[in-house]
Amino acid sequence: MNYSVNLSQSIDKETGKRDNSIYLSLSLPLGDNHSADSSYSRSGNDINQRLGINGSFGERHQWSYGINASRNNQGYRSYDANLAHNNSIGSYRASYSRDSLKNRSTSLGASGAVVAHKHGITLSQPVGESFAIIHAKDAAGAKVESGANVSLDYFGNAV
Repeated sequence: MNYSVNLSQSIDKETGKRDNSIYLSLSLPLGDNHSADSSYSRSGNDINQRLGINGSFGERHQWSYGINASRNNQGYRSYDANLAHNNSIGSYRASYSRDSLKNRSTSLGASGAVVAHKHGITLSQPVGESFAIIHAKDAAGAKVESGANVSLDYFGNAV
């Protein structure tokens, strides 16, 4: 279990008013690649609490998720959930949130790269300034042991 505790005090020079703050957080592993986390903060009369569960799953942990709920002492509440998937040709995300003021938000996203090389064109996860192109002509579908959930495409290429 991981924890964090922060205490602070600020003093207004002009009025002499003191503002005390506290922040507590806990993170508890829930087995392989899953965890629950919670936080509590208080500053003056404002109190905020949050509880979340997140993790990853799949043969190569290609799926990840998060579910969170938060509230404050004025009655405001919010909830959100997200799901992401990474594979050889990109990263995909979906999220949904809702709060006690009846605000709602939904988002979908995708990112990736198109890499042209001497063996053709290969779709991949997003790339940086440096990346490698793998070509193994008769190994289509083979997994690349990069930890990034990459397999060779139909033509034996991967980035």
